[in-house]
Amino acid sequence: MKIQVACSSKLEQLGRLRARIFIAASVSLVGSTAAYAEGSHQFDIINNTDKTVEITKTISRCIESGTSVNWPQTIGPRQTYTVRWDDSNSIYDYDGYGCVNKDKFVAFSVYVHGASNQQYSGYLGITHRRLSGGDWYNGQFYADSISVNNENGGISGSDGSSPPNYIQALCSHENNCFGPWSEMEWDDKDSYNWQRSYKTEDGWAFQINDPG
Repeated sequence: MKIQVACSSKLEQLGRLRARIFIAASVSLVGSTAAYAEGSHQFDIINNTDKTVEITKTISRCIESGTSVNWPQTIGPRQTYTVRWDDSNSIYDYDGYGCVNKDKFVAFSVYVHGASNQQYSGYLGITHRRLSGGDWYNGQFYADSISVNNENGGISGSDGSSPPNYIQALCSHENNCFGPWSEMEWDDKDSYNWQRSYKTEDGWAFQINDPG
């Protein structure tokens, strides 16, 4: 009888310990805003003009199967639109080539209706990539061209000229998260992009001012 009581006591203690570990892990995950693979992401497109902003082109890589990016067609004057997307880390994407540990990104182009000056025609984008130490980081980039091979997920692109001043990339780290495609997406993980990539999922935005 004493042996049974002792065993029951030990099992109860073990059960309570497991419960505490589970609760602590759950609280940690719920309270975190850090970046992970296969997660939800969002950023704002801020129309800081009295004109209509149109999204003219979009492109993405490694988006969760069965979902889509909620791109707007247009954004009204002085309005802010939140773009949401879920990245994929599946082995089944791109005919089995997969998205495991591959860079994930979304990008778009904008046109301000009624503006008289020449406008930027390149892409503005958010990258979600694995950098040194195995952690996932976010960053912002611009590109003149981007292509994604739908058969194997391969990517290519070019920087082109940087966007004019009426386009502002904003983030929660003193707005120092923006760089060319070649540095933020294409280059090795230990290049200068390391200085402009952050784990946080908060505060990402592109603000479109009046080009004149």
